[in-house]
Amino acid sequence: MSGGNAEPASPAPSETTGRRRDHTLDGFRGWAALMVVSFHMTWELFGASFPIFRNPVTASLLDGGLAVSIFFVLSGQALSLSFFRTGRIGGTLDLALKRHPRLSIPVFVSTATVVAILALGLDFNREAGALVGRPDWLGSWLSFPAGIDRLIAFSLVDVYVLDTRHAAISLNPMLWTMKVELLGSIVVFLALGLWSMNRVLGRGLVIGAFVFCAVVGLRGGEFLGFVACFLFGLLSAHAETNGFLAALRRRLPDGAVLATLVAVMALDGFAHTGMLAGERGKIYAFAFGIAVVFLVGVSRTARAVMNADLSQWLGRVSFPLFLMQFPVLVSFGSWLVVLAGRHSALDLGAAAAIAAASIAAALAAAACFAPVDVLTKRICDGLVGVVRGAVASARRG
Repeated sequence: MSGGNAEPASPAPSETTGRRRDHTLDGFRGWAALMVVSFHMTWELFGASFPIFRNPVTASLLDGGLAVSIFFVLSGQALSLSFFRTGRIGGTLDLALKRHPRLSIPVFVSTATVVAILALGLDFNREAGALVGRPDWLGSWLSFPAGIDRLIAFSLVDVYVLDTRHAAISLNPMLWTMKVELLGSIVVFLALGLWSMNRVLGRGLVIGAFVFCAVVGLRGGEFLGFVACFLFGLLSAHAETNGFLAALRRRLPDGAVLATLVAVMALDGFAHTGMLAGERGKIYAFAFGIAVVFLVGVSRTARAVMNADLSQWLGRVSFPLFLMQFPVLVSFGSWLVVLAGRHSALDLGAAAAIAAASIAAALAAAACFAPVDVLTKRICDGLVGVVRGAVASARRG
């Protein structure tokens, strides 16, 4: 909901390419993106009217905070793999150069979809918010006119510098993760640059920074908790490339690893519902996300699931899925809620059907987004080529 595809809160697009691409990360990112979308279409959309949607089981499987934390760990890992595989910083510099356009072009297209929905009068979220008891959430969005100027400012600047969870300024409140994604990516790039200059010092500082950020995060520092996710992803990439995680996969009983994974997910579910440490328990999501990524990384069975065809397809559409969930929710999903409400048919069965239809629509929209992703990659590669050419010419001159 964030790596290469650092896919937010956020699944951002994946950058590990070619034969050395880690497809496990793609599949993992896909399931995390589906978790976020399902969380918004069930727990958030209908949980106030139908509390059955909010229970420890759904909290374990549909925790948006956990999924976003997983995205950030995977982003740190994907952005670091090239450096640790080659030992050269050049590939990391290319990723740094591409990072803003790689995120911003898809964000612009998805936000333009929201603006088009507003222009065509296809936004039903305010009426739907009242019907499902969420005027504070669904009903608070898009209550202002939105033109090209706001679209450009939001997509290229505001989404990275403002807290877009505030409805009064946001064309897509679910893109609050993009600010963390860009800043976390910068932290990773700086850490890798330091590591390339002095391996021992760099490793020590990264480990120290991770411990500091994790401790502060557990005490309520949300942003530093997310930074800890990126730094853990960097350390995970190092552990993967030096064979440490592979050694753990060979030595640890897979059944025990999977049982621990289930236990961690269950604990996160209790924290998400407030049954573990009350409201404070929700700040632990980043720590659970780190644990989940580690356990999947050392489980042979979990990695096999992430490499399955369905997981890989979800991975390919993960960033578009994250981007398109909001346009689908405020238009199609909200329209279904309004339609059911007008016919006095908004019961539990209708809510479940609407949630399922909205998730399916978001998946379809994400699949249709593929050409944008292809074009974005070509633009970013062209940008790197231009910069490399300019640098080469300057050196020759």
